[in-house]
Amino acid sequence: SCGYILYKEDNSLLFTSDTYCCDSIIDTLNKNKEIKTLITETSFPSRFESLAYDSKHLTPKLLAKELDKIKRDDLTVHVMHLKPTYMDELVKEIKDYNILKNNGTIIDDNDIIYLKE
Repeated sequence: SCGYILYKEDNSLLFTSDTYCCDSIIDTLNKNKEIKTLITETSFPSRFESLAYDSKHLTPKLLAKELDKIKRDDLTVHVMHLKPTYMDELVKEIKDYNILKNNGTIIDDNDIIYLKE
């Protein structure tokens, strides 16, 4: 899969999906301070870590470990691509792992995310 950086003046957004654990994403977030928002996925509950690895998705536990590598605290983190079958479990884990940084949200169908002005 791939990711995109959407630029708007000095306030950018990084959108990535289905990349599993990816050091280049973390490096980009640590180096590019213009990126203020991360939208990423967490598809399966943490008990499915093996399935997440095989399908190159993240679990809340894996995403939390990745976010711990980010050396800044100004990044807003939104998550998406939650599998509906596991929605309740995923929402609980996302809260338990404190993934939604700086007023981040779980993005659902028809949600709109605006870059901060």
